[in-house]
Amino acid sequence: MTGVCDKTLVAVLLTSVLLRPIAADGAVRVAEDEVIFTLTVPDAKEVFLVGDFNNWNPTIEKMDRINGTFEIYLFMLAGTYRYKFVVDGEWISDPDNPPAVPADGSLLVLEERAGMLALGSAEEVTEEKVVLLEPSGRYSGPFTLEDNKTSSNQALDFFFDHGSKWADARVNFKTTDDTWDLSPLTATIDFDRGYLDLKFGDRIFKAFENDTLWTSSDPFSMFGRVGVFDYNAGYERRGVSFELPLVLNLELNGLYADKIDGRLGPPLKIGADVFTGMAGADTVVYERRYTYEDADTWGFELLGDFGSVGFGYTKRENRGFNPGLLVDAFAGAGDDVSAATFTTREFFDADALWFRWRVWRTLDLTGGYGWGEADVRTQDQSGISPLTVPWLTIGQDTRPADWRARFQKSKRADGAVEYQFETSRVKVWYQWNQYAFDAMPLSANVSTPGSTAKIQHMGGQAEYGADGWSVLGGLRYLDQDYGNTPAEFDYFTPERNFWLDYLDKLTVENMVVFDLARSTQFSLLYKGNESVLPEFFGAVRERPGVILLAFGLTTNGFFKTIEHGMVRLGIEHTLPKRFYAQWDSRLAWYNKSSWQLDATYFSTYLEAGYRNSWSEISLGFGLDPNVLDPVPNVYADIGRETYLRRALFEGLTREDSALLGTRLAEQEQRLEDLRVLKLEVILFF
Repeated sequence: MTGVCDKTLVAVLLTSVLLRPIAADGAVRVAEDEVIFTLTVPDAKEVFLVGDFNNWNPTIEKMDRINGTFEIYLFMLAGTYRYKFVVDGEWISDPDNPPAVPADGSLLVLEERAGMLALGSAEEVTEEKVVLLEPSGRYSGPFTLEDNKTSSNQALDFFFDHGSKWADARVNFKTTDDTWDLSPLTATIDFDRGYLDLKFGDRIFKAFENDTLWTSSDPFSMFGRVGVFDYNAGYERRGVSFELPLVLNLELNGLYADKIDGRLGPPLKIGADVFTGMAGADTVVYERRYTYEDADTWGFELLGDFGSVGFGYTKRENRGFNPGLLVDAFAGAGDDVSAATFTTREFFDADALWFRWRVWRTLDLTGGYGWGEADVRTQDQSGISPLTVPWLTIGQDTRPADWRARFQKSKRADGAVEYQFETSRVKVWYQWNQYAFDAMPLSANVSTPGSTAKIQHMGGQAEYGADGWSVLGGLRYLDQDYGNTPAEFDYFTPERNFWLDYLDKLTVENMVVFDLARSTQFSLLYKGNESVLPEFFGAVRERPGVILLAFGLTTNGFFKTIEHGMVRLGIEHTLPKRFYAQWDSRLAWYNKSSWQLDATYFSTYLEAGYRNSWSEISLGFGLDPNVLDPVPNVYADIGRETYLRRALFEGLTREDSALLGTRLAEQEQRLEDLRVLKLEVILFF
């Protein structure tokens, strides 16, 4: 947190609070054209590297933990940079490279010497910054061959960075994939993303377009990244935000975000069969399309950080999304049915209170309570008319209407105990959820008012690290009692669980437990370097290759019957002269009787290439697990995940579990049969 509090005043107000500065040692070095950042801080849980080279984003460059030291390797071009470390949410400069102006961050100078990258003079410049407009770019050209068919997914990014004492800005332009033409050379260039930061001391005001943003500190994660890969749930990607330090180590952060486009789908329909057999009583039905067309989101959080004690209050409202149609129908004389139709929008409102207490610098106690509600609000009303067509559609000649009906209330409680000591970390957590659906029916085919769902979610996680390797294990138990709630409500999808609308959590494992009342998931992840492998892999260099081993198990109940399992092994071996080789394989098996699925699927990826500080050329076979995430615009390990997520479909409900299983099995088979040869060229300039 920014801002320094007078210790005497704090002692008067909070006699139990101790202010403890972070004790850390940092270092930066260059080896094999890579810049290696290290930070020794034994008590930290996680550390991120931020700087002007990644837009000061605290969610991208997570540093690897090796004992009490965190490190990360980056390919960087020669130039002058500023950087900081984010230690458990607190921003600090490099303690071994303190800047003249703390708000600016530590200075890093890289120079090109005899064709190699090297550290330059890091003498501080105390005069005002020179206003610069620095252009840069990236070309990514993967060429693929599959079933004797070639395709290209080329992309060319242009970055323009501006830096001054009071402002930082970046603008990014991107060529679209299908407009390249070499005869003559033409390409359509679109504005892709950008941001503008205005700094007034510790106050930061930001405007953004299709860009990432700060992440909230609350355990409910109500404020997430702006946009998620291939899924634009939650916060939209255009808006403004601010970070405003107050007094006594308090900080106020706010956000407003809007939808990028408002493309409408076909008119909503409600079948006339819904009203069949009416006997004079009113019938209200409601149908909506799950979309963020013309929606907006606003929220704020108030944070307090007093060393060993922290707390926060977060509020968020999603306004005017999920356009829908509401029909209030009643029987008239004879067999006539009349109806008033309304166009509608949904509004979600959520609040959360949370606290954190650090005991003895090794034990963290956290807890929180959240509450929220959702309602339907009418926007326009058509006239009352006899029902003479086989369905109702949204009326065109409308007049304003002001009516609302609450259809859902939600409560949730969180609690966690986390212990960390030198090379190990253990966390145990529990979450209780209740979702009550009121008298508002949620669709034309569902009328289950007064129903309640209760979900209990608990688990634990343990991590141990030593020199060059780490092991992370996790266990999760889920107890789902949906009662008589609508089938379209599910804990893992954001369609009706608005605590999730910042991120879709319907992973492959969660697809498997989609129809299970109780389930257990166990996971194990090992990450290390080649020093643990036999010597036939070659001599270990200053930066050895990486080995990754992951194992997952999903069972019905508490380890009753195995429903799904996964094993993954990946190795990247570094070779002399900046060459490398990579192998990554995944084995998945299913034994799920409700899907009538008993099968095993295997996929593998091979790659060899060359990389240095400004280029990478690789030749691969299979589906690359590392692909370009178009939201943060960085390469991420989401290739297979994205491919298998094609099994999801619009309007998914709990009743569609068997269909979801069929589609997932089809995607697994396609992944196994996939034969793709890929040549990829990446250039930085």
